[in-house]
Amino acid sequence: LPFDISGARIQASELVRQILLFSRAESVELEPMLLQHVVKEALALLRSTISAGVEFKTDVDRRAPVVLANATQIHQVMMNLGVNASHAMPEQGGRLTVTLRQQLLAAPLAEELADLSPGAHVCLEMTDNGSGMEPDVRARVFEPFFTTKKVGAGTGLGLAVVRSIVRSHRGAIRVRSQPGRGTTFELFFPVHAIPAAANGSGAVELPRGRGQHILFVDDEAAIARSAQIMLERLGYRVTSFTQPEQALAHFWTAPDAFDLVITDFQMPGMTGIALAKKVLAHRPALPVFVVSGFAGKNTGEIMRSQGITGFLPKPIDLAELAEALARSLR
Repeated sequence: LPFDISGARIQASELVRQILLFSRAESVELEPMLLQHVVKEALALLRSTISAGVEFKTDVDRRAPVVLANATQIHQVMMNLGVNASHAMPEQGGRLTVTLRQQLLAAPLAEELADLSPGAHVCLEMTDNGSGMEPDVRARVFEPFFTTKKVGAGTGLGLAVVRSIVRSHRGAIRVRSQPGRGTTFELFFPVHAIPAAANGSGAVELPRGRGQHILFVDDEAAIARSAQIMLERLGYRVTSFTQPEQALAHFWTAPDAFDLVITDFQMPGMTGIALAKKVLAHRPALPVFVVSGFAGKNTGEIMRSQGITGFLPKPIDLAELAEALARSLR
C-alpha cells in the first residue's frame, strides 16, 4: 500500500504538540481573570475553524466572578472540546451550545467530582447534539491515546490534555453522554476570593489624568461602559464605541481630538490590531493600547513593533491601567 509521508508528518507533528501540552499543563502560571473574555475570543476562533453548518448558541453570564486561570490554556481547552464536538456531528451540521455560569457546588456533587470542595465555582459547559457515546467509551474518554477515530485521524490525547489542564487549575471536569443524544462537558473552576483593598494612610494613590480624551472600543457593551466609568474616575474624558467601524468613522471626523486609543483585540468585523493600524496610519505618534484575555501569538513585543504602544491583559487591572496611561501621556 502507498505510504502518505506528508500525512504521517502532520500526524507526528500533532502528536508532539499534544504531548508538549500535556507535559506543560501542570507548570503554567495562573492569574485572576474573568473567563467571559477568554470564552468570547476562543469562540470567535472556533467559529472560523469548524464547519459553517454548525450552529453556535451561547449563554455567558457577564456577572460570573473571577477565577485563577491561564488564558492560553483555557483557550486550548475550548478549541479541543469544540473541534471534538464538531467531529461528532452529522456532515450537514449540528448545534454547539456554550454556557458560562456561576454555580454553588453542594457537598454531594463536590464529592462526586472528587477534586473539588463545596462552595462557589464557575462552570464552563459545552454541549453538542452529535452522535453521543456508549457507556464503555464514556468511561475511557480521558485516557491518554484512547480514541474512536480512524487510524491517522487523531492522537487520542486531546481530552487527556483537557482534563490535565482543568486539574492544574484546581478544577474538575465531568462528561454526560448518551448514544444518539449528544454530549455535555462541564468544567468547574473555584471562584477566586480577591483580598479586600487596604485602607488607611498606607494606601497608594493612583496617577490621574488631566482631562485627556480617550477613544475606547470594545464590542461588549457592559465592558465598554464599565471601562468608561473606570477611566472617568481616573480623570480622563472618554468616548466609547461597541463597533470598530463606528469608532473609526468618528475618529476620522476629528482625528486630533483624541489623546489616546484603547481597543479590544477580538471584535466582529475588525480586530483591534487592524483598527490600531488604521488610526496610526494617520497619527503615528498617537498612543494606542490593545486589551485582550487572549491575543495568541500577538505578544506585547510584536504589537510594539507595529507601532502599538502596549498590551493590557483582561480583566483590566485599575492600577496597571492608571500607570500605563500616565507613562504614555506624560
